[in-house]
Amino acid sequence: MHKAITMKFDQNNCYTYGDYLNFPDDIRAEIIDGKVYIKYSGNPPIHQKLLLEIMMQLHPYFKEKKVLSPLHGTC
Repeated sequence: MHKAITMKFDQNNCYTYGDYLNFPDDIRAEIIDGKVYIKYSGNPPIHQKLLLEIMMQLHPYFKEKKVLSPLHGTC
C-alpha cells in the first residue's frame, strides 16, 4: 500500500526548483515543465507479479540459448 501524500499540489501552478527544495523530505516527487509528479516508492504488487511471470517465461529461452539470463547479473 502506498503512503498517503499529505501535501496538495495545484496543477495549475507552475512550480520551480526553489519550490522543490521546500518539499517535505518524505515527499518523493519531480517537477517537469512546472508540474509536480509524485513518485511512489516501490512498485504495486501486481507489477511485481507480472514482472516475475515474464522473467519465469523468458528464463528457459535464455538458458537454452546459453546467453545472459534476465535472472542473472553480468558478473
